[in-house]
Amino acid sequence: MHELFACLRERWLVPEEGPKRSAVELSRHLDVRPQRISQWATGSDAGHTPPWWVILKLCEDTNQEIKMNAEEIRVCPRRRGPKPNGDVIIAAESK
Repeated sequence: MHELFACLRERWLVPEEGPKRSAVELSRHLDVRPQRISQWATGSDAGHTPPWWVILKLCEDTNQEIKMNAEEIRVCPRRRGPKPNGDVIIAAESK
């Protein structure tokens, strides 16, 4: 989980467009202490893993999605357009 957060944190801190951001800005954005950002990224405190809401928020903010299978977990750009046959959406926000 720490590696997943660290990857998304890096994509938030260094966006494709716009200026670099700081870890302090990220902590304000997520409404957590700056130390928590460091702990989540490094895994230095085993009792504090990043919660799923943080992972999902950063995916939304960076236009990324998480793909998982038995061998790996990937963070990749969110697909645009129709989903291929076979994709199952477990839950979706209604618009």
